[in-house]
Amino acid sequence: MNALHIAIPLAVLCVLISGFCSGPEVALFSLRRVAREQLARSDSRRDRKIIPLLERPRRLIATVLIGHEAFDSLLAVLALAVVLDLGIGPANPWASAGIALAVALPLVVLIAEVMAKTLAAKNAMGWARTCVFPLSVLAVFATPLRLVVNFVSELFLRPLGDAARTRPARDL
Repeated sequence: MNALHIAIPLAVLCVLISGFCSGPEVALFSLRRVAREQLARSDSRRDRKIIPLLERPRRLIATVLIGHEAFDSLLAVLALAVVLDLGIGPANPWASAGIALAVALPLVVLIAEVMAKTLAAKNAMGWARTCVFPLSVLAVFATPLRLVVNFVSELFLRPLGDAARTRPARDL
C-alpha cells in the first residue's frame, strides 16, 4: 500500500510532464508567419526566446521526443512496479506487463498526446510562451542523448543517400 503513495503522484507527474513535452511540438510548429514576426518584434524576453527554438527544428523535435519518451517510459515502469507490488493478475510476468500497459497506455494516449496536442493547437501562442523556458532547459540536459540519437539515426539513414542528408551541425 505504501508503494501507491509514491507511485500515484509520480505517475501523475509523468503524465503531466509527458503532455507538457508533447504540446510544444504542435504549438511551436503551428505558429503562423505573422505570429513569428510578432514574437521577433516583441519586447518580452520570453517571446524572443521562441524564435531561436524554431530556427533549429531538428534540435527542437529531438528534445521534445526525448522528454516525452523518457516520461512515458518512466510511467510504464511505475505501472509495472505497482502491478507487481500489489500482486494484481497472474504470476506470469508477461500478464503483469500487459495489465500495466492496459493502465498506462490510455493515460499516455488520451492525456499526454490527444489532450495536450488539442490544447496546444487551440492556443499555440499561449502554449509556446508557457513552454519556452522549461523546453530550453530540457534541451540543454538532453544534449548528450540527442547527439547519440542523431549519430545512430545518421548511420541508419546513410544508405538512403541524399534523401536522408543531414542538416547543418548548428541544428543539432
